[in-house]
Amino acid sequence: MIRQRFSLKFKFGALKLAIERGVSIAQFCRELERAVSVLRSWMREAALALVRVAAGGMGATS
Repeated sequence: MIRQRFSLKFKFGALKLAIERGVSIAQFCRELERAVSVLRSWMREAALALVRVAAGGMGATS
């Protein structure tokens, strides 16, 4: 099985969609056919990017 890589733009867009739709993480993951751990890891990645931006750093660059 080939491991898929998603851009930060895709990950943040997916998180935004999940929040806007107001569905549970589990439901959203079923719809994306992804494990809950994947979405939670994207959430951690987004939070770290926001902290970097707030601290005046580069933020999300990849």
